[in-house]
Amino acid sequence: NGTSAIEVKKTGTDNNTINLEAGSRVLGLVHVDAAATNTTLNLKGMQGSLLLKVEAGSQNEGDHFTLNVKDGADVTLEDGQKSTIDVANITNGTLTASLKNPDDNTILELSLEEQGTFNLKEKNSTLIDGVIIAHNATWNLNGGRLAVAGQTWTGNFRVGTNPSKSENKGTGTLNVSAGGYTFADMSVRNTGTVKVAGGELTVYALDISKSGTVTVGTDAQTNAVSGTLRVNGALTIASAGTSGRLTLNNGTFETVASNVYKAATEGEDPFVLTDAWGKVAFGQNADVDLVLNDVGEYDLAAYQAVQNLLGDNKSKVNLVLNGTIKPAENATIGQMVGNAAANNTISVGETKEGTVTATLTGDVGVGALGVDAGTTTVKFTDINTLSLAGQNGTVLSQNVETLEVAGTLALGILSTDTATVNAETVKAGTLEVNGDFAAQAVQVTSSLDVAEEAQFVADTITLGANAGGEIHGYLEADTVAREVSSGASFKVKSLLSETAFDVYGTTSFNKNGVAMTYKSGSYYQLKSGANGEAPVVSAAQTIEVG
Repeated sequence: NGTSAIEVKKTGTDNNTINLEAGSRVLGLVHVDAAATNTTLNLKGMQGSLLLKVEAGSQNEGDHFTLNVKDGADVTLEDGQKSTIDVANITNGTLTASLKNPDDNTILELSLEEQGTFNLKEKNSTLIDGVIIAHNATWNLNGGRLAVAGQTWTGNFRVGTNPSKSENKGTGTLNVSAGGYTFADMSVRNTGTVKVAGGELTVYALDISKSGTVTVGTDAQTNAVSGTLRVNGALTIASAGTSGRLTLNNGTFETVASNVYKAATEGEDPFVLTDAWGKVAFGQNADVDLVLNDVGEYDLAAYQAVQNLLGDNKSKVNLVLNGTIKPAENATIGQMVGNAAANNTISVGETKEGTVTATLTGDVGVGALGVDAGTTTVKFTDINTLSLAGQNGTVLSQNVETLEVAGTLALGILSTDTATVNAETVKAGTLEVNGDFAAQAVQVTSSLDVAEEAQFVADTITLGANAGGEIHGYLEADTVAREVSSGASFKVKSLLSETAFDVYGTTSFNKNGVAMTYKSGSYYQLKSGANGEAPVVSAAQTIEVG
């Protein structure tokens, strides 16, 4: 029939835990005293409403009150109790609450995981007719569903406030760490902070006030975390300050071109930066895909002019213009610059006796390689990087026997690129996979690297004697062979669960800290179960093949 009430008082309650499981009911009030310390309430499958009153904690360190929603719980907090919840973790289930009035509920830190839903009873800001994070709250959106009145929220969003002498509603912080979220107009006020690292945030318009900040990705030399921020409408950054209001560290920033540059009215340069873009900063170790939409027609000179506007940050940016390029007549890939032709098929050149050979003048990215009929072999003899995004599902205009790149072959200009490498054999000095790609036979001399969230599927992969590399995304291959050597280690951080992974000709093998050795020239097939199941390796584990 249910418990009548629960009272957590100040004495003898440190680290007290209350579990309300499926079938549980509390008929009366659940009350947590201000002097109680480190109380945790676990909603483990509970269904229904809950009258919860949590007094604002008096302890200086630690979390006074933690609410965990798990095991498919679906609970609605009743209004009017003025509860202060230090931490709410919605892992698996739904929590419904009103945050419009502090007399109802205040959640200081909200973490919304992939299988969780946080449902606001109503919009909590009449000023913007939307959702606001204020009162010193932090929301961590980690892939779960954010809803208002039961519907996924895609309307206006405000982070932080503009304090005045008469009113201060505190700070607001939004962290997008997984999943994808789409809102209409987003305003980041003076006390607002937005960080996108590990997830995707898409807004129509972004308005950053004079001391609000927005950051994409983390700034680190190694193991940087990428994020994606899309602004489909206007980008406005208040006039105070010159840079650092929007900081791009790692990942993708996609917006309309008019937010970045405009036609110059004087001087020799065709374009100038917009006022807003002049306040954008790049991290010291930045590696950013800058994707500009609504470009219209452009030529190589226009692409280079936009590149040059980036100044000292040019080397930190992978620039893609979504428009229609007008290359010179009979232009070949040797004349391309940057990613000017990222959405186009560009001729490699004239084929002679089945082979076409080309040299790049620098790092170049194109949609696909155009080859003549009868071409069997495509060769790039320089050490630059050739990036292929894919066009109509493939990276060459027709099938060939061999694609050979002496330098670096990058499959995917952007992480969203996907295609099949329609060459029977791919040979590369270094192979980088940045999107979702498939190939047949692959030979790598120096390094094979698969980026985080990227996927590479191949029939066979043969590594050179001293080849190394790291797989941060997903790798699927029938066999992975190495020429006999005690060369560099090859680290696999994640494999698809259905993958069988054969390692040939190595001298040592390490799985989860357990080393195995065998004779050079022999092979070991990794099997994780007694019945020969394919390996399952989490991101926290490392397989070293050396």
